[in-house]
Amino acid sequence: MRKVYEDTDRKLWEIARESSEEWYKKQCRNEFGAYHLYFTPSTETEWGSLAIAENAPEGYQLADPRRLSPAWTREQVKRHIRDILQRLPVLPYGI
Repeated sequence: MRKVYEDTDRKLWEIARESSEEWYKKQCRNEFGAYHLYFTPSTETEWGSLAIAENAPEGYQLADPRRLSPAWTREQVKRHIRDILQRLPVLPYGI
């Protein structure tokens, strides 16, 4: 059980890191962009997905009403996303 938890935790941190890098690139290209975190729920066998966008992509739901602030560092954004991830239904049901 501990191995599953560690693997899942590692995967969530990886998703948060990749998402924070995506946010950073978008924010640098458009410093006035108001980016939010959106998600699709998981299925029985597939992880849910995240998107960082100004408007909800088709099929995505708002994950958190707070904007990803351009004043935050990449580390702050990564930790914020990780915090949100642990409350979202993004893990496959089988885990």
